[in-house]
Amino acid sequence: MTLFSPEILLMLSYNCYYATPSRVYHFSKPIDYILQKKLQKQPLCHFNWVEEEKRMSISPGYAEVVSLQQTNAGSWMKYLMYKSPATYRHCVRVALLAEIIAPYLNLSEQDNASFIRGCFLHDVGKVRVPNDILHKKEHLSEWEWNILRKHPVYGEDILKNHSFFDANILDLVRHHHERYDGEGYPAGMYGKSIPLFARACSVIDAFDSMLSVRPYRKPFTKEQAYQELSRNRNTQFDGKLVDMLISISTEEMSLYFSYIYSKEK
Repeated sequence: MTLFSPEILLMLSYNCYYATPSRVYHFSKPIDYILQKKLQKQPLCHFNWVEEEKRMSISPGYAEVVSLQQTNAGSWMKYLMYKSPATYRHCVRVALLAEIIAPYLNLSEQDNASFIRGCFLHDVGKVRVPNDILHKKEHLSEWEWNILRKHPVYGEDILKNHSFFDANILDLVRHHHERYDGEGYPAGMYGKSIPLFARACSVIDAFDSMLSVRPYRKPFTKEQAYQELSRNRNTQFDGKLVDMLISISTEEMSLYFSYIYSKEK
């Protein structure tokens, strides 16, 4: 069963309006309290959670992801949705890709759910990265890159501090920017020593990023994105996982492609 219906994807895409606070806040109070104080004067997102609950029956997988929004860790994803809607929608699309490729990974039901959840949460650490860096149109300076590269560690820290202890998800969040050749971050892990979930997330994260509009470049075509993945087999990415993604039929990927190629990304 498909994780997201077209209707829900459209709602996720079009009902969120941009808000771009540009500072890094050091939160000393619960995130829901900060959201209430920061946003009560200006409703920044018309995201109807009551209506969402009514629509959960469309997909158990989607219900699994939305249920995270009711947790402390999920509150940070709510904040990400307000802070950087483009980043939030990227996380939604990566979760959609995760459900599409999960059957090819031969996961148990529990691991399947963890993989989808982890892919949804993979960029939660970007709530601690200034929007001036996240949305910068020019190339980042070395200092700005160093800040951005901390988001996997920030994400793991946020989840641990909110009693989120699924080891597979924590590993995915921390290590989804490791490279197969050992040149990634934050730990410089390589090959099969990188957890499977992180290796798989790395491929679909990069794939969605290439197909998405970025402030500094135009999106790739899907053919260009597949070529780039292939070019980086066994260097940036696990070659077997690249081949797996490329082998998935256009029909199976149709919902994802219909979303990524919609008018607004």
